[in-house]
Amino acid sequence: MASQGFENGAEAIQVGVIESEVVSAFRAALGNRGKGLKGTDRADGWVWCMSGPNSAEAFRAYARSGTRRMGKGDLVLVHCNSHVNGLWTDITRTFCLSEPDERQRRIYGAVMSAYETALSAIRAGVGAAQVDGAARSVLEAHGFGKQFKHARGHGVGFSAISHHSRPRLHPASPDILETGMVFNIEPAVYIGGYGGAGQCNLIVLTEKGTEVLTPFQQTIESLMVGR
Repeated sequence: MASQGFENGAEAIQVGVIESEVVSAFRAALGNRGKGLKGTDRADGWVWCMSGPNSAEAFRAYARSGTRRMGKGDLVLVHCNSHVNGLWTDITRTFCLSEPDERQRRIYGAVMSAYETALSAIRAGVGAAQVDGAARSVLEAHGFGKQFKHARGHGVGFSAISHHSRPRLHPASPDILETGMVFNIEPAVYIGGYGGAGQCNLIVLTEKGTEVLTPFQQTIESLMVGR
């Protein structure tokens, strides 16, 4: 359901479109498609869209979409919390309105490398703080250590965002990863006055390893829109 929402919504990201209009496009599929799925009687979701300089503020609590019209070259950060039958998601994608320039490619590269490093560090018995540190060190190596302004991730399930839900992935977390845990990984870079970029995926730790529940739009090419 979320995949369809993101695929449809990405088509609405165009030069001159208002952030709140993009939100409507992303949300349209979340309820309608979910309610049409077998065994689903409750489905909906919330979406926030922040573009250009606004996206640099997406790390704050209570992020909001505004009336800003998007321009060519903008980073467009879209965050979604959708639910089906009481189970939630926590997803972020950052689109680029045109071919990314050199600075934007550096940001994308750092964020995606940090995500892959965190993913490779996840296994049963590993400390959550160790996973956070592995990814955080990548952002620091790329020169973006100070621009990462929130925890690496948290448990997701009967609520979308609760920083008390295990496992809590941050430098001081005492949690140990266990099979069956569902959580997000959300490396990001936020540069005040310029823009922000994050890639938040939902992960489940199984007996065979990690399974990514949100495998769509994982490359820079798939995140380029409005061309």
